[in-house]
Amino acid sequence: MVGDGGGHGRLAAILAADMVGYTTRMEADTDGTVAAWKDARTRHIDPTIAGHGGRIVKHTGDGFLAEFPAVRDAVACALALQESLAAGPLRFRMGIHLGDVIDDGEDIHGEGVNLAARLEPLAEPGGIAVSGGVFEQVRNRLDCAFEDMGSHRVKHVSAPVRVYAVRPAGAAARPRRRRAPVLALAILAILAVLAAGGWWWWGPRTDFQPVDRARLAYQLPGKPSIAVLPFRNISGAGDQDFLAVGFSEDILTSLSKLSGLFVISGSTSLKLTGDEYTATRVAEDLGVRYVLSGSLQRDGNRIRVSARLVDAIDGRNLWSDRFDRELTDLFAVKDEITLAIISNVGAQLELGERDRVRGRETHSLDAWLLQREGYRAVQKFNAQDNAVGRRLLERAVEIDPGFATAYANLGLSYRLDAQMGWVEDRKAAAAKSLALFRKALEIDPDHGPAMAAFASWHLARGEVKTAIEIARKAVPLEPSDYFVHAVYGWALIKPDTAAQAVAELRLARRLSPRAPDWVFYKLAEAHLVAGDAAAAAKVTGELLDRPPSSPQNENLTRLIRALALAKRGETEAARREVKAALAAFPQRTLAAWTRQRPYADPGIQADWSATLRDLGMP
Repeated sequence: MVGDGGGHGRLAAILAADMVGYTTRMEADTDGTVAAWKDARTRHIDPTIAGHGGRIVKHTGDGFLAEFPAVRDAVACALALQESLAAGPLRFRMGIHLGDVIDDGEDIHGEGVNLAARLEPLAEPGGIAVSGGVFEQVRNRLDCAFEDMGSHRVKHVSAPVRVYAVRPAGAAARPRRRRAPVLALAILAILAVLAAGGWWWWGPRTDFQPVDRARLAYQLPGKPSIAVLPFRNISGAGDQDFLAVGFSEDILTSLSKLSGLFVISGSTSLKLTGDEYTATRVAEDLGVRYVLSGSLQRDGNRIRVSARLVDAIDGRNLWSDRFDRELTDLFAVKDEITLAIISNVGAQLELGERDRVRGRETHSLDAWLLQREGYRAVQKFNAQDNAVGRRLLERAVEIDPGFATAYANLGLSYRLDAQMGWVEDRKAAAAKSLALFRKALEIDPDHGPAMAAFASWHLARGEVKTAIEIARKAVPLEPSDYFVHAVYGWALIKPDTAAQAVAELRLARRLSPRAPDWVFYKLAEAHLVAGDAAAAAKVTGELLDRPPSSPQNENLTRLIRALALAKRGETEAARREVKAALAAFPQRTLAAWTRQRPYADPGIQADWSATLRDLGMP
């Protein structure tokens, strides 16, 4: 929420808290979760905060934000809350920071709120993370213990933040490696390198402690599940970061083609770049058993790649290896790592799947890098970046005219131009996108993402039946690709298949808990068509808490939320959402909404348009 300029500033201790595994609990037992959350607020959270001199600023559906005039009271309150909540079914992560806040009369903003919210995800389930400033204020004033978690880089904060875990007095700290004297450490490192046959890189820190299954945010799937972390660039040159991450993406893409694996999407796992993302933490947050991490170093025309596969549930290092090759062998190294993963996790391969893993679209490293950089630009969903991405993708297909993925993403850039009105000649852009999707599928008829992108082209034109037929064929080709499931779910948003649409879009979110905004608001639309306005309001609320990635997406999210609130009879709240949507992106009128969102059932569009008009949308 943006202040109106009439707020005032003050120094305050901010406590931000979030429920662990909220989405999974709601899907498994909505009524039970809502009742437990209400009970926790009434019996524990609200009275404990009031008893420590604090005030609740807001409840966020699966958490809360509170402020205290004294930092000592905030930490004491958090300790008391975690102790009392431990007896119940819900677990929370909490973050505390002391900083400046601005009060606009309805909400508070500022550095204090931002950093407390960034600290909360760093806490263990049932734990508390505080900033260095909070630690210095209370280190000798409370009967509790502090564990130094090191420095962390957090979003929207330029300098690293020192973070400490707070534990009740007498609680056992998590085991950590003891610091050895420098000389002893050096000797041990040399011996370790010799023993390992010349290992030149130590992988990301991993605790190797079995995961407490009760801490998993999601239930483990019925087949082997894996998250691929972004490989680290240790070349010393920042321009090689893209090469390392692209290599990780290629491994992930190959794994996603296998029906016997459950693979977390790169839109989520490849964003986990901090040292705090150990295998244990990743397994807990994403609900997976196996975690792959590694590094890549480029030295002229040679590469050195290290990879490690961990069973985070049992706390075992399953496999690790090092590859020292020519740069031109990068794709072959990817294949070796992918096949090693398959053999070590016990995934069953269907007929022809091994060949699909080894399948390679391009042998040109330049085209491969241009395609990845171009797609990243297109995914930012704005006119300027879309144009930049298109130029990069055009260069990729010039270098390799047989590169199906580059053609598919080039087609996506033109489809967005046509759909969003970023060019004057929309018909020409739509025709160009169609030709490019067909070209991609001509090169590779089994290209699942290209097939899904082609389906999305038909959806943007309201050709739902054709889109369903195409998207349905893409699902078995890319069983772990969130985009494929999300497009299929989008196509199914109509009264007779709304429940199936919800299931597909939920699966897309499970495969990518940090999926792009459109997956959230399409899921909300599916809930609305299925007659569940409460679920639609919850999903849009989760996205607004994130918050959305652009003004256009905030506008769409708030409009869908307004529809959900109106269906629940909360008319004034719905009007406020429409007003906020127009403030975020005033260019979208009701006519633009109708043009951009065709549906299989004209009655849906007519009903929603009439509702938005009544709520004040021009």
